[in-house]
Amino acid sequence: MRVTLIDANSNGMQSMVDTIGICRNKKCTLDTIEKALEAKPVPHMSVLEFGWAMVKVEGVSIKTARQLFRHRHFSYMEESTRSVDMSKAEMIEPKTAQDEFGMFLDSSMSYYQEAILEYCETLEDAAYLLPLGITTKFFLAGNIRTWFEYFEKRLCKKHVQDEHWALAVMAWELLQTEFPILAKAHPCKKCGKCKQT
Repeated sequence: MRVTLIDANSNGMQSMVDTIGICRNKKCTLDTIEKALEAKPVPHMSVLEFGWAMVKVEGVSIKTARQLFRHRHFSYMEESTRSVDMSKAEMIEPKTAQDEFGMFLDSSMSYYQEAILEYCETLEDAAYLLPLGITTKFFLAGNIRTWFEYFEKRLCKKHVQDEHWALAVMAWELLQTEFPILAKAHPCKKCGKCKQT
């Protein structure tokens, strides 16, 4: 799996500092944003909507890619099984799978290839035979509020599937270089029930 930063707003955190400054009609700093996120009883998250980042994700299963749909505010552009021959795609085998699991994946891929080569099915129709464990690649873009809320939900190893947790960790570590405020998105810093960070 690989996560690469493709683009981020050129002003980075400063865009958010300027935005909250307009709201409060005074000169603000990164500390102002941190205080807004810690406001009680409800954090003021809207300032995070003025930062933006796009990443490219490669080598993640279709199963995990589908879980991202639950985070509705992201924008996606995924490799198309309608026009791409997936015969050479890799498969993700979960660490907890039984010994025979790989055989089932291979069997699914054989049916896909057979449908195309022997029965002249279109790539689009043959794609119905692909297993959810096949890898895909996609662009994922969103404002920093969307990323923040995603990380709050997906960085808890206890409650997230391993592959999706690994994706979230890679994206979180990468995006903190541009948006250090995302360090506050880690749920374990608030929860304190486990030692994951």
